[in-house]
Amino acid sequence: MSNRLTKLLLVILSAGFSAWCLAWLFAGAWFCEPNAEDFSLAAKARDEGIIASTVSLLLTYDGRYFTNILHGVNPLAIGFTKGYKLMPVAGIFMFALSLFFMLNALLPAREYRPQLIFYSLIFTSVHFALTPSLPHDLYWMVSSFVFLYPWIFVFFWLGSFIHLQRASGNSAQKGWYLLTTLLLICGTGMSEMFLIVNAVALFFLSGYYFLQDKKRLHDVLPLAIIGIGCILLFILSPGIHHRASEFNEGRNILFTIQTIGYGTKDFFASLLNWTFRNPLMLPAALLAALYFPAKKPAAADKKMLFVLTVSLLLTAWLMTIPFYLFMGDHTGAYPNRIYTSVLTAYQLALTTAVILVVHYTNLSGFFRRFSYLRNYTAMVLLLGMFAGVLLSDNNISRLKNEYDTGILHQFKDEMELRYTLINHLNTDAPCNAVTLDALSNPPRTIWFPPDIESDRSHPHWNRAYELYFGIDEVRLYNDTTTISKILMNDAL
Repeated sequence: MSNRLTKLLLVILSAGFSAWCLAWLFAGAWFCEPNAEDFSLAAKARDEGIIASTVSLLLTYDGRYFTNILHGVNPLAIGFTKGYKLMPVAGIFMFALSLFFMLNALLPAREYRPQLIFYSLIFTSVHFALTPSLPHDLYWMVSSFVFLYPWIFVFFWLGSFIHLQRASGNSAQKGWYLLTTLLLICGTGMSEMFLIVNAVALFFLSGYYFLQDKKRLHDVLPLAIIGIGCILLFILSPGIHHRASEFNEGRNILFTIQTIGYGTKDFFASLLNWTFRNPLMLPAALLAALYFPAKKPAAADKKMLFVLTVSLLLTAWLMTIPFYLFMGDHTGAYPNRIYTSVLTAYQLALTTAVILVVHYTNLSGFFRRFSYLRNYTAMVLLLGMFAGVLLSDNNISRLKNEYDTGILHQFKDEMELRYTLINHLNTDAPCNAVTLDALSNPPRTIWFPPDIESDRSHPHWNRAYELYFGIDEVRLYNDTTTISKILMNDAL
């Protein structure tokens, strides 16, 4: 088989694998709908204003200053409920684009660009196929602001910083520096876990330039100072201390140490599961090792790969600490949502580790000498990944199953019926009350509670619908507790 034909087949296989995964993810976006928390936070930002609602949340709930701003900068906040479906599409696109932007900054040579495009798409596809909670990561909007979007900002600010180092001309340098600074400020204010990610990235860059190029240290130090300021703004916000105090009742140092121990066990179990119990993660890392870099690395490059791999693994573990420190317990419940973000750090760590092993064992030299074998190996890996995503249990196969069994269609129909009933309310009535059906079988791939519960057992979520749609009462069929009865009892 000619070299040109094998390359064509590689392109077809890479594009086919990515297209299959992304098509199902986009299909999921078409069927996804907001939950009660989406409505609650969008209504707060819309009614109070973005600044007021952000300040309110910083004072009472958390320190996520930029995430709280995003609650008012999305389709729901402007009343465009159907635009909610665009948010997962934007998340997928921006995740792949930001990764490509960073990698292209690292490897700017034109010869790498096709591989970088396909690898970014494959990395994105594998990530969403394996993420422990697809709703938290992608389809639940306000959750994705905490677990997915921070990585997008990390990739963009790191890529922008790398471009800054290569920029020539004063105006270009100022432009890249301003962009890097803004992206860093935004990305740091999104999640407790990403205080750690950004701090480690800044520490790594500072250490690198201190040891390798002190003349460029002046580029990093102002960013480090800004980063520290953002972290302080986050952790000193009254809201985060108020929320932490709610979880810290009855906890002591021994309990916390034990909980972090449980978390460490969860962490290593997750790494083993991702690496060896699915046919996607390790082959994707091997694909990267086959093609990046194509030239023989120097000893310094190998050392840097080792340090980078260890730093990424350490970062992945440290990302779990905020949860186990304040919210973890001994029930053994696996916190799917935090591992959606940890997965990305581990994907990067495994990729750099495999590249390092390939170069240390001189397999890279072997494949450079026999390029046709490299292409055949890549084809086998891609075929295996394609078979794996079709035949194994993963988020893509689950999406397909819920589509084939009609679960996605039923969910969409039930939510649209809710909107129809709400929109046809008689606004002239003295009390605008609407009675809705409970969701019969919400899909696990694209939706996660909270939702309206019977008898206003958690009235905040009824209130979320009432505030967002501007109605007096939302209840479920067969509810025995209504607002009118509550008011009557209060009066008695």
